[in-house]
Amino acid sequence: MGQSQWTMGYLDSMAAAWPDNTIENALDAPYWSPDTSDRLVILQLGDSHVQGGVQPRATRMCLARAWQLEML
Repeated sequence: MGQSQWTMGYLDSMAAAWPDNTIENALDAPYWSPDTSDRLVILQLGDSHVQGGVQPRATRMCLARAWQLEML
């Protein structure tokens, strides 16, 4: 893709261009919601894994919701 730095703006633009603004996930599809404090966690696009500078807090929240865990 030629992107050397994964900025939040770049991730936002990918999410906005994704069909139906959802990212497929085996557990549950996290929905893109720019009106909340949650950041979209992109797990996979097509056949290539996307590695980006997403917020660790968002990743923890996504996993906690998926497995219905209580965060301590």
